[in-house]
Amino acid sequence: MTNEIQIGEHSVCFESDTGFSVLRCRGKVDESEAIAINDAVIKNYLERVGRGQSFFCLVDVRHLTSVTPEARRAIANGGRMGERACVAVVGGSFAIRVLLNLILKAMLLASDQLVAVAVPEEDEARAWLAERRRAFLASR
Repeated sequence: MTNEIQIGEHSVCFESDTGFSVLRCRGKVDESEAIAINDAVIKNYLERVGRGQSFFCLVDVRHLTSVTPEARRAIANGGRMGERACVAVVGGSFAIRVLLNLILKAMLLASDQLVAVAVPEEDEARAWLAERRRAFLASR
């Protein structure tokens, strides 16, 4: 079961069968959208998984064109949820990948519990997240 939230051209959903939050970005992300995306991801996750659990998120940036500086700050300073976070980023132009790398590094300064990977295809991202989720569940 999934439930999708639209934020401008972007969408956020939680896949109950995989346990992943999925964010699909299209076009430009501005500060208000970044804040709304953070809020939607956190709300969606906490309602379905609960505080203190690991967070698994697929971020599809294949159709993302730009992220404003204010949006970058909002994303990097967004809420933390879970004892650890695994984020798989799919696609994106070279410029977008560089920006996301900077954002992820800023997030790492706030938490050593973030693990992230950038891959070209969604299947790779899903496989990576599934393996991280299996490892987490096995370690409980």
